[in-house]
Amino acid sequence: MFNWLGQQFGSYLLTALLGQGAFADVYLGEHVYYGTQAAIKVPRSGSQDELFSLDTIVNYARQIADGLQYIHDRRLVHCDVKLGNILLGPRNTVWLSDFGIAIDIPWLSFLGKSQGGAGTVDYMSPEQLQGKPCPASDQYALGVVVYKLLTGDTPFHGNDREIAEQHLYATPPHLRSRFLEITPAVEWAVRRALAKDPHMRFASVWEFALALEQADRVPVVEIRPRSSVVNLPAVVPWRRGALDPSPLVLRNRSAIDLPVTNASRRRVAV
Repeated sequence: MFNWLGQQFGSYLLTALLGQGAFADVYLGEHVYYGTQAAIKVPRSGSQDELFSLDTIVNYARQIADGLQYIHDRRLVHCDVKLGNILLGPRNTVWLSDFGIAIDIPWLSFLGKSQGGAGTVDYMSPEQLQGKPCPASDQYALGVVVYKLLTGDTPFHGNDREIAEQHLYATPPHLRSRFLEITPAVEWAVRRALAKDPHMRFASVWEFALALEQADRVPVVEIRPRSSVVNLPAVVPWRRGALDPSPLVLRNRSAIDLPVTNASRRRVAV
């Protein structure tokens, strides 16, 4: 883990470590120009070598989905679900923080009037980038969170404009291309949550979490490719008196092939 103590983060000099969580560290920062103090939360960068177990990720996703479902039922959309806004408490309790840009949307007009495009581009759904966030946008962002916890990275890279265009038009790389131990069931659940069309995602964020739980119970089945080489039996040398090992070929005999015997001649004699 990188220690930012004594380093400058933005316009703040980090002077003390206030606390540590699973996803971020909190420092006391002093503004280099004005001398004001603030708590600075510095997210940790994930890596493929330091990932959580699938059971743990599913547990976190379920807790986050519980919180999101609660606000969705009350016609609110968080609009900024990301690792930096997820706090880990004692006994693996997870809290969703920072509702600063949450919006109230009429329940029957999810894709109605433009609400602005605020959020973090790495986690923003296509409709949120177009200024029309809805509850399914939080599901998409949670899908990106799960994607990053599983693979150590977000689906898309580049500057903000490039990432936004990829959210709008590009297919996310398969999880198994970055982490081979992911099962097809988990792959399917995450990719459905990341569908471009919000109507193609799960009906609710809770259903996404439930699908992940069910996918976690599906055992890994190894499918071995068939060999293109045909294993022929060993050839036994033929010896006089031994049975001929060659296969028996049966043919349909015609009437003219039947043998003519003396008895048959007598039966047809005039």
